[in-house]
Amino acid sequence: MINTYLEMRKFTNSIVLFDGPELYLNAAIETKVISHLRELAQHGNQFLIVTHSPEIISSCQKETIYRLSGGSPNIAERIDTKAERITTLKALGVTLYDQLFSLRVVYVEGDSDEEILKNFQPDITDRASFIPMGGVKPSSKVVKLLNKATQYENFRAIRDRNTFTESDIEGLEKDHCGRLHIWRRYHIENYLLDATAIFEVLKEYSGIRCRTEFKRVEEVERELRTIADSLQNKVIAIRLQKELNEKVFMHVKVNPRDINQSLTTISKRRLLKIRKSLDEEKLRRLTESVTKQVEKTWDQDWIVLCPGREILEEFCKRHIKGKKGTTYPILSDLVAKKIAQLNTIHEDIRNVITLIMN
Repeated sequence: MINTYLEMRKFTNSIVLFDGPELYLNAAIETKVISHLRELAQHGNQFLIVTHSPEIISSCQKETIYRLSGGSPNIAERIDTKAERITTLKALGVTLYDQLFSLRVVYVEGDSDEEILKNFQPDITDRASFIPMGGVKPSSKVVKLLNKATQYENFRAIRDRNTFTESDIEGLEKDHCGRLHIWRRYHIENYLLDATAIFEVLKEYSGIRCRTEFKRVEEVERELRTIADSLQNKVIAIRLQKELNEKVFMHVKVNPRDINQSLTTISKRRLLKIRKSLDEEKLRRLTESVTKQVEKTWDQDWIVLCPGREILEEFCKRHIKGKKGTTYPILSDLVAKKIAQLNTIHEDIRNVITLIMN
């Protein structure tokens, strides 16, 4: 309609202010707005467009994009799309739109982090755009990009603990200017292993059809611990995997002056290292050492060491009627909201919310 109006008025050599051209349009049509205005611009017209539409922004020539600072005074800042910050965050999957309009860009390893944090702090997505890795362990290239990105004030990163030790966590967070946080438990779902909240949810929500009737909180707590105990060998296996990877797959350096000879030398040394590391007696001793480490603190730290998502999924499978793909998301969502309602949000979660919101 606007396009037809402008053509009928036959504007030439004019400056046209256009506020919110995306209003009442679907995304497919929004992408065509700029191409129509470019046709009208051929008659000497210049268009100044105010928009929040990611489709319109992405269809513009990048050198024509300005951002209003929102400060006092409110300054129009030209966006340098070749700036290091823009290119680094883009390489991590952060769109230009998210960089322009989000007060915070938050990089997370799991798809569930955003949803769970939103249950604890509903307005958190008003301030931040979450960029999930989808549960895939970051590659060395991604880790380098993360290291660079944590230099920027608007960037935050949240990583799963997995097999990091306390000293690993302390060192990593210190090295990244307070913009990186590592969960103190295996991953964010471990903070949902709250027996009281789970018991209250099972008792209050009729939509959850239980196979088992839990009469006391302690019964839920014992069942969570029983499931965790069944996963102890998996925790040991993950620790062993980390130890062996560190011993076998170490950093190598290839001599550019004699690549073939350099690779031959590396291969011989690596094979010797592998043979020594995979010696049957050494593997036995390593297994015993890791097993003792896990068992020594298991009673106290099982809720930290175990993959919490698997515990909750198994709990659903055993005790809630329905398919796991349906029951688990519902239970985790309700438990997070119940924890917030009971005001028993773990300190680690509160710290992350503060890191993002402030």
